[in-house]
Amino acid sequence: SQDIPGLSFQGGYLTRMNQRDSTDYQKITIAAPNGRFDGTAESDRFLFFGGDYTGISGLTLSYYHARLDEIYQQNYLGAIHQFKLGPGEFKTDFRYFLSDEEGEGKAGSVDNQYVGVAFGYKLGGHRLTVGGALSSGDSAMPYIAGSEPHLISEYALSSEFLNADEHYWNVRYDYDFAAVGLPGLTGMLRFMKGTNVELPERLGGSGQSESERDLELSYVVQSGPLKNVAFRVRNARYQNSFAANATMRDDNETRVNVDYTWKLW
Repeated sequence: SQDIPGLSFQGGYLTRMNQRDSTDYQKITIAAPNGRFDGTAESDRFLFFGGDYTGISGLTLSYYHARLDEIYQQNYLGAIHQFKLGPGEFKTDFRYFLSDEEGEGKAGSVDNQYVGVAFGYKLGGHRLTVGGALSSGDSAMPYIAGSEPHLISEYALSSEFLNADEHYWNVRYDYDFAAVGLPGLTGMLRFMKGTNVELPERLGGSGQSESERDLELSYVVQSGPLKNVAFRVRNARYQNSFAANATMRDDNETRVNVDYTWKLW
């Protein structure tokens, strides 16, 4: 709903989900890499609601509540502020999650506070972003299996940097080649690092670390029969100090994506 000027409201109720590697709809489960939670616990009720307020120039304020019945509940606060600074534009991105178990807590104890902030500066085709996040509490931050949590580390390919007590930071550089006469072509380089990771003893114990380096080149066709088709090439190099039986393993992967959005109405 966008009936109130400056306010966008969303709500939803889900009973089943279809995973990317599945052909049928199943009950909803919690993501449980590195033994964080009981990934076999199922729920057939996921409720969420919240909204974004943009009534103040350059500022977006967000609040959302989510509840996976008998497993976990979560509150989210976000604020994005963009303003002119000198010849460029400065952006601050703040995100806070408060999570605990809901009802019977079928997936185990959930107790997590996640706070993340990023600062970016854009000048011409250049954008430099630095950010960090702290995860605290007795568990990692929960999210639905197969989904992408809205984190400072979003769109990482090999890990989400969300282990219990993890301290995370990243540096990211983006370039829009439209600044040199090549509209539709963009590039990105990012380095991410997580330290102070708390794992079960069988997976390495406390004091573990992980890192990922991302490279991305993307082009969106500007005209002709393939207009708005996007081609992306992404490479990630991921390393960690976890035990060999942990879910996340060292890897070096390259992905090629072809993206197109159909406008139905």
